[in-house]
Amino acid sequence: MASQLKEFICNKVKDRPSVLNLAHLNAQSLNDSSHYEEFCHIFNNSGIDVIAVSETFFKPSSVTSLNGYNVFCNNRIGKGGGGVAVYVKQCIECKILSISESQYSHKPEYIILEIKLQGTAVLFACIYRPPKIGNLDIFLEDMYNFIPLYQHYIIAGDINARLGSGSDETNCIISLLNTCNVECLPYGATYHTATCDSVLDIIASNCNDMVLDYSKTPATGFSCHDLLFASYDFATPAVKPKKIMYRSYKNINLEALDLDFSQVDWNKVYHLESINEKVNRFNEIMLEIFDKHAPFKTFTPKNKDSPWMNKDILTLMDTRDGAQKLAAKSKLPEHREAFKKLRNQCKQEIRNAKLRYSYGLFNNKKTSKEIWKSLRTIGVGKTTDSHTCLIPPNDLNEHYASVSSVSDPNRIKLCIDKYENPTLNWGRHIEYLCKKVLTILSQLRRSYLHLPCDIKTTIINSIVLPHLDYGSAIMEDMLVVYQIKLQRLQNACVRFIFNLRKDEHVSPYIEKLNWLRMDQRRKISQSLLLYKILNDKTPSYLHCKFQFVSQVHQRKNRSSSQRLVVPQHRTVKYSKSFLVTACKLFNSLEIHPLLSLSFHAFKNRIRSKIIEKYGTR
Repeated sequence: MASQLKEFICNKVKDRPSVLNLAHLNAQSLNDSSHYEEFCHIFNNSGIDVIAVSETFFKPSSVTSLNGYNVFCNNRIGKGGGGVAVYVKQCIECKILSISESQYSHKPEYIILEIKLQGTAVLFACIYRPPKIGNLDIFLEDMYNFIPLYQHYIIAGDINARLGSGSDETNCIISLLNTCNVECLPYGATYHTATCDSVLDIIASNCNDMVLDYSKTPATGFSCHDLLFASYDFATPAVKPKKIMYRSYKNINLEALDLDFSQVDWNKVYHLESINEKVNRFNEIMLEIFDKHAPFKTFTPKNKDSPWMNKDILTLMDTRDGAQKLAAKSKLPEHREAFKKLRNQCKQEIRNAKLRYSYGLFNNKKTSKEIWKSLRTIGVGKTTDSHTCLIPPNDLNEHYASVSSVSDPNRIKLCIDKYENPTLNWGRHIEYLCKKVLTILSQLRRSYLHLPCDIKTTIINSIVLPHLDYGSAIMEDMLVVYQIKLQRLQNACVRFIFNLRKDEHVSPYIEKLNWLRMDQRRKISQSLLLYKILNDKTPSYLHCKFQFVSQVHQRKNRSSSQRLVVPQHRTVKYSKSFLVTACKLFNSLEIHPLLSLSFHAFKNRIRSKIIEKYGTR
């Protein structure tokens, strides 16, 4: 169906590319990797302007992106299933006007958008009403707030109304829709099973006189619902291809570059009066030379289909669709079973193809840099965002130019108090780590759960454990409850690697990975930081706080030159500070003889000492 469905959509859009083309699909879980890959294959470069999707089953950690589209999601929280999403072309300006509660409450789920087209603005809503649940009036009351502001409005979704059945529920829903002055397009039955055909999905509007075309087609790869298509006579903005400019350093002639720099008369820069003139002239010289040796180049990126989607899978999809049509026509159980078998086989083939691609992607990657590069190609990792500075620029200038006096101290507090609680218990930082790590694991588990253990271990070592180790050297004062949470995050990583159940013990598998538990990893981080402080004498403000016993007492012996002075402490908080705990760790592990080793050798030896002293459990 994927190839036939994509061909159907492309043929529809091809006839009218400059008008508003929209589609509705009840996907019944785009959170399923095979459904999501098929969805991307169908709608990538399809030309559909607005794609409304009901029953997305999305979770906060789900991958929702689609090349060339902005996505607006309302994910159900508190119960599985449900959820709606609207994909709008990036060249079309739109904004969210209203959205239903995400917490499941036996009410319809919807998103209401304003879509700006050439010369007009259209009110668009996507709705999913679960079966046998009323409260459609809640959605319509929300629509009433915006209907007077817009001349045209369109509703697409799955309302589970069984239109045409004549039931009291159906008549009530029809009367509610009539109060909005909307009329449903006559698609006929949109939901098909072996025993019944029902009208559940709609595209309705108050401007059916502007409908140029409407049609439906089976979406066998997703659910028993049909995909609905409609074309409205609204002019849409032309798609502007995305162009990226970059400097090419590939063919630089270094000798010619050195020659040009040597011929620059820098005295003209020195003799300028103001610093601004000097900076401007310096920039002009640099840009002239760079434009000559590394000129700008422009290229247009192409939105490619999923690399694991091949002809064999597309052929299998077509065979599956043919079996579905035969089953729908004959209503015979054996034909229905044959279709289900092909459907499951198609899903498994997509998973296997993606698994083979992922294995080839990570199999020969050894360094973290290579792992990260491969992960970013599949959408895992941090995107480059432009963050707004929380501190006003004038306050920064005032701070560094004279005695600091900021106009809004609360904005400064937002910067320095990002993850730390006023009680200094690391609560916010641990909360951030839990959200970050569990999101990464959810993304990986969704598509890469069945990778070989060695590849998953490499991925976890590259993108998860660095988050857990960040700042761990100074976290000895952390509350026990947060120490347990950190250990549970590491346990979740182990369960991902070995596909373990939630109730299965992870201790043998941690030993199998040759990992240390989080409390031992913190001791290693503390030892490595102490090694750099004592050997490199940096940072100086920390180095000056550490003293050997021989530097304090006149009586010298062998132990006094190899032990650090533990500061006197009367409070529990100070006893768990980095200064006190690092000195105690240094003395208990007898680290002094290891300071003469290289950093790499020291790291290996200190790991052995910690295992020897504290064990592997």
